[in-house]
Amino acid sequence: MSPEVDRENYLEEKINALTSLVDDGYGQALLNELMIRLEGASEEFIQEAKNLLEQLRQSAETQEELLDKIKKRESTEAMGSILTPGFSDEGMTEWEKKLASLEGSKQ
Repeated sequence: MSPEVDRENYLEEKINALTSLVDDGYGQALLNELMIRLEGASEEFIQEAKNLLEQLRQSAETQEELLDKIKKRESTEAMGSILTPGFSDEGMTEWEKKLASLEGSKQ
């Protein structure tokens, strides 16, 4: 048996145990209403899970695109600094200057 069928059987056993305490006149009607609500809740959960997974996929794609843009920009800037010997560090923040000096000392 599949796990889904096992879960359904388990739930039905538990529900039957609970409804057996209720009068026979209400037992089946209560069970039917409960099953309808459980199915609705499970369908809603599945739809919400699908929506969340879609949002995660879209976020991952956006992150990949942004990383690619950053990598391209960094490689373009690195090539520009190599090709321009009179590279000026005017307009650079202190952090950028330190980073440039560290990169220069590695080469």
